[in-house]
Formats: sequence, C-alpha cells, structure tokens
Amino acid sequence: MGLCSSKTKKELIKEDNNNNNQVGQENNSFHGGSFVNQLQQKSSLVQTPIFHQNTGSIQQQSSKAIQQGPELSIKQGFSENFRMITKSLDYIIVKQINSDNQYKAYVYKKQFQDSEELINRMISMPLNHEFIIKLIDIYDDDQNYYALYEHQEMKKFSEYLKMNKLSVESAGIIFNKMVDIIGYLHSESYCHGAIHFDTFNCVQDRSEINLFLVQTKNIYLKLPTKITQKNDVQALGLIGFQLLTGHPFRIMLSKSSKWEIKKELNEEFDCQKLPNKICKLIMKMIDPIPLHRLSLQQVKEMSWIQNLDSRNTIGNSFQKLKCIKFNSLTSVLTYFIIERFLYNEKLKLTDLFSKYDLDADGKIDMVEFFQLFSIATQNYKYKKNSDKIYEVLDEDDKSKISLQQFLIVAIDLEQLLNENVISQSYMQLSNKNGYITVKSITKKIDIEEQQLLEMFSEVTDFDRLNFLEYKQLLQDYQ
Repeated sequence: MGLCSSKTKKELIKEDNNNNNQVGQENNSFHGGSFVNQLQQKSSLVQTPIFHQNTGSIQQQSSKAIQQGPELSIKQGFSENFRMITKSLDYIIVKQINSDNQYKAYVYKKQFQDSEELINRMISMPLNHEFIIKLIDIYDDDQNYYALYEHQEMKKFSEYLKMNKLSVESAGIIFNKMVDIIGYLHSESYCHGAIHFDTFNCVQDRSEINLFLVQTKNIYLKLPTKITQKNDVQALGLIGFQLLTGHPFRIMLSKSSKWEIKKELNEEFDCQKLPNKICKLIMKMIDPIPLHRLSLQQVKEMSWIQNLDSRNTIGNSFQKLKCIKFNSLTSVLTYFIIERFLYNEKLKLTDLFSKYDLDADGKIDMVEFFQLFSIATQNYKYKKNSDKIYEVLDEDDKSKISLQQFLIVAIDLEQLLNENVISQSYMQLSNKNGYITVKSITKKIDIEEQQLLEMFSEVTDFDRLNFLEYKQLLQDYQ
C-alpha cells in the first residue's frame, strides 16, 4: 500500500479488522461517562464560597476530545528542525530548534517493508481522545520515518502502583479511566490487542491521577484474526483484578476451565473481603470463552465505581457534626482543602447533592435536605438531628442550602484531618517564614483581605497561624 493510497479510513478498518467489526458495533455509543469526564479545569485561585448566593444548577462535565486539526501529511526536514535530547530503547525525545517545544519521536526504518504501511495507517486513523497521546507530525528522510507525539513528564503506571496501595474506590476510579480510553478505541472499531499496565502512563495532580494511553503503535498493526476487542476486555479484567488484590491472577486462563477460574476468583475475593459484585464483573470480563465476555459498554454500565455506597461516610460526617459557623476562617480553609486535595470525594458528594436538588437550582430546601440526610444516616429517626443541622446551615434563614455548604458539612473527617493533607495544605497556604497570614491566603484563595482580617480576629489575637494552630483549627471542626 502506497503512502498516497486513496483508501478511506473505513475501508482500511474493514480490510484489516474484519474480526473486530461485530464487537465494535456493540460499542458505537461509547464516548465517556466516567470520572475522567468530570475533571474540571480550575483556576490557580480557589473561589471563596459565598454560602447563600444562588450558584445556579450543577452542570455535569463531559469529556473534551482533542479537536482534530488538518489531516496529517509527511513532512521533510526533520534533522533541520529538531535535535535529540535523550534516547531510550523505544523512542527519542527531541527539542524543536528555536523553541522550547519537546516531542517524543518514534523512528521507523524504511528498510522494513511494513513501515510504509504503518505510517499510512497512522495518517488514515486519527485518535482524538483527551487521554490518548496525540500524534503531532510525521517526518521522513532517506532512511527513516519519524512520528512525533506530544510529550510531558509521566510515570509508568507500574511504578505508580509500587508506591501506592489502592483502596477499592481508588482502584475503581483508575479502572473506569482505562475502560473509558479503550472504550473510545472500540467505539471507533479499533482494537489495541496488547494491553498491560505500562500501556498507560500517569500524571498525578494533587490527589487526582490522570492516565494516558501512550503505547498506540499496536492499534495500527495488522493483528491476527484471533485477536479481537474481546482480548482487550480480558486484559482490562486482569488489570482490574491486580488493582484490587495487589498481585497478578495466579492461574493461566488459556489452560483453565471456567469453573477453575471462578473458584480462584471467589477464594481471592473472600480472602481479601472484596465486594462480590466486583468479583462477578471481573469473571464476566476474563471468561475463557470470548463470546461470553462483556463488551466495554456493558462493563461501563456495571463498573464497580457506580456500586460504591457512600452513605456510611456521609452519615458518619453528619453524626459527628457540631455547630458550624459559615463564612468563618475554618470554613474557608476547609473548602480550600476539599478543592485542592479531596477532589474525588468532592465529585462523589456533588453527584449525591445533585440527585436531591430536585429543581436543579444549585441549592436544596428543607424537604430535599431531609431526604438526603435520611439516606446518608440510613435512618429516619434522626429527623430531629436533621432539623438542628438545617438550622445551623441555613444561618441566614433563606430556606436554602448551597452545594458549598453541603460539601463542608458532609466531607469525611478522616480524609479532611489526614496528617498528609493537613501538612500539604499548610505548605501551600503558608508564606516563606512558615506562617499562614492574610496575604499568604489571598495568594491562593479569592477572598477580600478585610473579610479575612475579621475572620482571623475571631480565632487569634494575631494576624497569623503557625502549623499547630492551623491543625487545631481544623480539628476543632469536629
């Protein structure tokens, strides 16, 4: 196939991925819906919550696919425009001359017969997803093709796992992100065919981890007919198992019966006291018979992150609650921590709040609040408590509670008072002398200095807080 082939993207797919078409059609509506899609771009300043201002309805965030630019073409002049910075086994990092732009360049030798076809398929099959490494340009010279990808410092996902033990919830969030990315490929009728942990790299931003699909070459290769999208599903199922248990699946799927696989799964999940629903999901993904495996759209609908029950955490927070004064220094600092360090918890609570914000005005009234409180505490006998809490929340007697107020009330205290969270937030808010002051706070939080001075006067005779005072201020919130 020549580089100037007139074959369309669909013709190329039909020619080389006939074995994938039936499965791909099952997933043609898969374009997101996971926690990835709810990531929000935030400014460097955390907006101070105005607790009784009408903030409007809560908008659900959707994933932003990278917009496809002009169709790629092969350019000349690679050596004249770029110089090599580092070299690894698989790629080189290059810097554009006369600029600070850096790229990851994969080199394909023209002496190999399949290089030309591979490059042609890269041009014909653009991958437009926010969390798939983006192909920027293709160059060639007499000997090589150079595929230039966007580049940023990332960590191999396997390295991240060595340093971090995952909870069921954290594993579910990461798993959902993987399903979202590979699900996009399936919706385009593509198959990866070689998924493992380091198919993904990660970037950690505060408490949030973003995954990127960085190994994309396999998508463009002619795969054996026995490799289909169902292989991707099985690979993700095995990854999900290891995310939860901390070790690979111990028996070979290709040499084991369905009964043996199910027995191994059940024993492992029982031993580690993991949810039975997730065990069933993993089993349906790694089933030894490909036709019996789920599609990724079905996996998404069953994903364990949607089955997590947040009621206990929220109920505990409600029942620990004492009198809270809003528009206080403590409430401002707490909201800063929620925004910067407890983002996943914020997403979960925001979703819960929106379900009970029946008129979608960004606030809940007493009736809505009582329903939410009853679900959180799982018991209607706490109605008197809910009345008292509502009176505290609704301090301006406007019969409405904002999302910001709810977040501060319902945030899990164990997460808020985590030593690491307190230390990191103090480092961000303190000045070079090691104190939190009015000026050091206004550099991070959008709030009037005069308002902040009044808040300081309520908790200290000085205009600053040291670490122990800051920690005590948060602990007094219980």
